[in-house]
Amino acid sequence: MSSEKVYSRNGEEYYDLDTVIDDLRDCGDYEVGYKAEIFEADLRQAKHSDFISAQRLIEDLQERAYDNHGEWSECYLEDVSEEKIKELEKLIISWFDLNAKKPTFYSVENDIKIQVVID
Repeated sequence: MSSEKVYSRNGEEYYDLDTVIDDLRDCGDYEVGYKAEIFEADLRQAKHSDFISAQRLIEDLQERAYDNHGEWSECYLEDVSEEKIKELEKLIISWFDLNAKKPTFYSVENDIKIQVVID
């Protein structure tokens, strides 16, 4: 499975390769033919599912119930099975995928140093 590559001069801010090469040319520190060391990484696009946890939702409901009703709520939602929790999570993810814009941010993985020649 191939992934989209992104590049960086400093290992922190990643862009497409042309942008990084243009930046190297524009900074004036490198002459034509110079081999510059940059970072290459795999782009990992964020998804709604990265931030959704039905288990945390249930735990939050249980905590709020306990805050409002004390010991009377101790067994609240304990009857919800793992299977049902996974089903709930799929429903929530599906709702966000259908009703909210996809995240426009990403993280990077597997970064390595590479050399590029300034032309």
